[in-house]
Amino acid sequence: MDYKTAAKEIGKGLFKPVYVLYGPEKYLMQEFTTYLTDHLVEEPFRDFAVSKFDLSETNLEAVIEDAETFPFMVPQKIVIAKDAYFLTTAKESSKVEHNMDKLLEYIQSPADHTVLVFTVIADKLDERKKIVKTLKQEDFMVPFLALSPEELVQWIKKQAAKAQFMFAGGAAEHLILYSGTNLQNLSTEIEKLSLYVGSGGTATKGHVEQLVVRSVEQNV
Repeated sequence: MDYKTAAKEIGKGLFKPVYVLYGPEKYLMQEFTTYLTDHLVEEPFRDFAVSKFDLSETNLEAVIEDAETFPFMVPQKIVIAKDAYFLTTAKESSKVEHNMDKLLEYIQSPADHTVLVFTVIADKLDERKKIVKTLKQEDFMVPFLALSPEELVQWIKKQAAKAQFMFAGGAAEHLILYSGTNLQNLSTEIEKLSLYVGSGGTATKGHVEQLVVRSVEQNV
């Protein structure tokens, strides 16, 4: 399932019990997690209805135990566990041991009051592993792959529209030429341009050249 389809379902109030977010696009992954959290838990209740774990420091059993615990004052909660490298081919440097059988059991009968989210910055998961095969079979995996050049330009224009300004012809491409393709960097530069041209303004190639600092990679 791609992240756009997943986001549309979430917008309709349809939540999967488990999401595995993976891929190189960390910024989009963070945006998706925020979007999911915003739609699942109202802001006043997030302090006790949103749990976050680092799987390099916490084992799976603790994460699943939290997921199985009933939420307080809200019908549903979200449990987010980052760095799920046990789903990839990467060799884990952490000494934390994870019980895959425990996770497999949970996937077969997930808590209906919890949305459990795993994230990992990795190009792909290890589909030879039983746990990954099961997650794929259940359609719980959401990839965040690198955007194509066309998608990247559209993303920039969309971010500009959210900030209530627009790019002149070729200016969005010029921004990529100067700043590179990292979405976090691009977001920072778009905010800078937004403040300069103001609401309803238009950012030109000249504005990009004037305000955006060329990244080291782009200079090369």
